[in-house]
Amino acid sequence: MTRRLKPCGTVAAYMRHYRRGETPCRDCRYAYSKYRREDRPYSRSYQDALSALVKRYPAEFRGIYEELRDSMPDRSDRNRSQAYRRARAELRQRHYDEFLKVLAQIRDRGEEQR
Repeated sequence: MTRRLKPCGTVAAYMRHYRRGETPCRDCRYAYSKYRREDRPYSRSYQDALSALVKRYPAEFRGIYEELRDSMPDRSDRNRSQAYRRARAELRQRHYDEFLKVLAQIRDRGEEQR
């Protein structure tokens, strides 16, 4: 069974161009730049939305974080940091619809300021 290729204008198609050594088409470059700017988990708006969710559910976040932290083999800074990131991701999954609403609000505010 073969997989259907994603059409141009998507991040997957951009990566396909890249792997093949091709110059990405305009639609793929646009999709990838939008992903890099807004959609990826490291964007400012994404991180701000996660922080807002943590502030709304501090007790739930703390419980998730402590459970993950205690399951780590040692309490190094690296493992605590990893537990913190995983706890934020778990909270996002539990309240995904709310996360998307907060993210949209943050992005709308950003658009108004430009």
